[in-house]
Amino acid sequence: MTLRQITKQNTYNKLLVFFAASANSAIWATFTRLVTEIANFKTINENIVKAQDQQGTVTIGITDTKELMRIAMSKVILQKAPKAHVWALDNNTALAPVFNVIEDDFLKGAESRSLSKADDLYAALKDNIASMASVNLTITDANLVRDGIKNYRDAQGSTGSAEDTKEAGTKTLTGLFDLADHSLDIISDLLIAEYSESNPDMVLTFKMNRHQDTVGVHHTRISAHIVYSDGSGNAEGIKLFIVGPNKTAISDIDGIAESPTFKPGTYHVIISGEGIQTKTFVQKVKRGQTVHLDIEVDRGASTGTISGSAHSATLGNQPATITLPGLGLTTNTDAFGNFLITGVAAGNQTIQCYLNTNPPGVQTQNPTVPAGGNVIVNFTFP
Repeated sequence: MTLRQITKQNTYNKLLVFFAASANSAIWATFTRLVTEIANFKTINENIVKAQDQQGTVTIGITDTKELMRIAMSKVILQKAPKAHVWALDNNTALAPVFNVIEDDFLKGAESRSLSKADDLYAALKDNIASMASVNLTITDANLVRDGIKNYRDAQGSTGSAEDTKEAGTKTLTGLFDLADHSLDIISDLLIAEYSESNPDMVLTFKMNRHQDTVGVHHTRISAHIVYSDGSGNAEGIKLFIVGPNKTAISDIDGIAESPTFKPGTYHVIISGEGIQTKTFVQKVKRGQTVHLDIEVDRGASTGTISGSAHSATLGNQPATITLPGLGLTTNTDAFGNFLITGVAAGNQTIQCYLNTNPPGVQTQNPTVPAGGNVIVNFTFP
């Protein structure tokens, strides 16, 4: 569950205690519609607990299997790599960096990065194993590394149905919390309107118990569930970046990325990360709204994005034209001086900002654009 859902559930639990108190339930015992809605709220909360338990069970199973295979892969590689590194220093120094690995290369960071490094190491080991007798490495050692990588990769694939179940559980939880909020709105309308005068203390207690749920109502954020488009499951370690307020969130093992709060408005949103194609779109977020998005990302990337702003120290944000002359890409800043350019070839690029003022201003920068990522370039004029 997200932090906001946990906060909501804590509030729901307080309200369930309030509804169960005999002194309170006696007051509305004959108010049939209110009694029915309170029973509905209780049922929704029971379903939230069931969905939470199911999601947690599936997550533990996936994590245990995945991590066990990841540790096993790392162990066998670290048994063979030091010998291969010595061989490389003696015979092929260009391969020395490939074999010079540590545990963190395989046990920390994104799975795609760990597998990529393992695949590169195995390829170099396999291609040269015939000449590695001097360091006591044979084809059997290469095959052990191959099998360790395969077992880890297969463990990821075998969790597909479980991932589907967990993904469905995540969506189910979101829907249940929405139902619970709607039910509480009905209860509030009925209870407050009916008993404000006859039972003011009881109504005040209800309002205080529900206050925790409404404290963050003016918080504006984006919550995204990010999955791979090839059906391989949740995408971990993917960046959600909101241009303008410059807010960033990174997806967790469940593929959930929840941004910090920011002011309401319409913004460019960038989804990027290692090994995926960058995705951009425009999203409007109202005051007090958490926008829930389901986002699919495609593997493989050779382009990135550039975002930033044009600003005058004396005049504030100014209209400007942004261009990448080497690629023929051009855009204009928005009303707030922000810009976004997509489809930029990865690597070092030249970007120019032409301030549309009198007299005009021109600045040039040379950022390095990451494949599947975003680089921020801000232009500040006098």
